[in-house]
Amino acid sequence: MTKEELLLAAKTLHYTEKLALAQSLIQQARQDLEQITSQLHPCVASEIVKANPATAKTESPNIEQPAKPQETPAELSFDDIVARLRKLNCKKEKTMMNSIAAMYQFRGGISETDIKKIILKMSMQKIISITETGAISWN
Repeated sequence: MTKEELLLAAKTLHYTEKLALAQSLIQQARQDLEQITSQLHPCVASEIVKANPATAKTESPNIEQPAKPQETPAELSFDDIVARLRKLNCKKEKTMMNSIAAMYQFRGGISETDIKKIILKMSMQKIISITETGAISWN
């Protein structure tokens, strides 16, 4: 299927389906780029990233950096995420997972494992307590 055929097919989609498709394509492209650059010599891979910084590998969400007007996934710090979740006052683990995913929705997305790591870190730091049923209590 060619790019033109895909574009014609995409025009029939609802705008939310178009956004979901775009997000999936971006995530897949980033994974493909990471695979390609991991197979290259480090010097060559860094030159590719320097040539196009928009395709740079994203860092984990627990990087402590101040937020800037145009945020990328690496610029949401753990403290920022906790502050936003406190405002939302999530009562269930699934709700919290969806809320974290929504924070990254227009920033390229976030994997479910990274979301679970954030929640685990919050639990280990005793910010929240999670019961076996998935209920959350804030400490």
